[in-house]
Amino acid sequence: MVVGPLRSTVSETVALLLGVRDTPQISYGSSSPTLSDMALYPRFFRTFPSDASAAITICQLLSDQLDLARVGVFYSARPSRRPRPSPPAPPK
Repeated sequence: MVVGPLRSTVSETVALLLGVRDTPQISYGSSSPTLSDMALYPRFFRTFPSDASAAITICQLLSDQLDLARVGVFYSARPSRRPRPSPPAPPK
C-alpha cells in the first residue's frame, strides 16, 4: 500500500501506475472528482472528500440549516494549487 501523494495531479499519475500493479493507494489530501472513477483508478482510496461531494454537502447544509431556497456559487476553473513562482530575471 502507498500513502499519498497530497496533490490530485500527482495522485492521478501515481494511481494509474499503481493500478497496473494492483497496489492500493490512499491519499490524505487529493480532492479531484476525477479520482472517484473506479474504472480508471480501481485501487485509489482517499480520506479527504472530493471537491464535488464537498460542494454538495455545503449546499445541503445551507439549505437545511439556514432554510435557504437558493444558493449562489462562485466558481473558478483554476486548479486549487498555487502557481509556481516566476524565475528571477536574468542579470543585465
